[in-house]
Amino acid sequence: MQLSEKESEQLAEKVYDKIIGPSLPMKWHQWVIQRRMDQFDRIGIFAFPPIVIVNNEPVYPIRALIEDKHRAIDREYAESMRKLERKELVPLLKALFIREGYTLEHKEELFSGHASHYWWQIMEEVEKFVFHTRKGRKPKAALSDYKKIAALAEELVPVCEKLLGELESETKHTIGEILEFLRKDYPKPCAFLLAHLPALESALVNKKFMERRKTLRGRARHLAYGLAGTDYGLSLSTSASIAAQGKRNPA
Repeated sequence: MQLSEKESEQLAEKVYDKIIGPSLPMKWHQWVIQRRMDQFDRIGIFAFPPIVIVNNEPVYPIRALIEDKHRAIDREYAESMRKLERKELVPLLKALFIREGYTLEHKEELFSGHASHYWWQIMEEVEKFVFHTRKGRKPKAALSDYKKIAALAEELVPVCEKLLGELESETKHTIGEILEFLRKDYPKPCAFLLAHLPALESALVNKKFMERRKTLRGRARHLAYGLAGTDYGLSLSTSASIAAQGKRNPA
């Protein structure tokens, strides 16, 4: 049974307090610090201006000469550090658990002491939140496109399910041959997948993406949702998220 909203929030708090919080100096903060260093390196600056973060804003020493591009990098740095705080990440994790339909089994697996692909999902969600949601950045897919991506994703699901079933039976046919065979019954989705065969082949060998779902049907849906945004230049994870959002909110 799926966790309730309250149980999802409690799980989010536990994940933060037991795993993310204790590892912040070693793992998550290093991401942000390294990103700041990389950005200064790209503009040829190796002596980074000293700053202090006050109220989520970078503050420089008096009389320090700081160019706008330095300030822009450090504002992003300050914003990223803020996003690692408990008050920011607990709601993010709660929303993830609700969206992905986490159950008691998910919770037990997370704290079983064994490796779990759900930890990769959590880490990717945090990384995406910290680094990729920029104010003013133009999205590759407009909100009006979400419904179209979701509709295409649903059309791709049955084809992806049959394709995965064939591949798991260790058929000697190539992916292209399988799609050509299925094209009679599924002309539009097969034409789309054939047109994006390199993206499909790349997705199929992407274990980090494909192993997030355990059942054949689940993997097929995840694959279909990940490929539906290919024409918009979206990554697999972004496309899957947008397709799911478009299905939930078709208006």
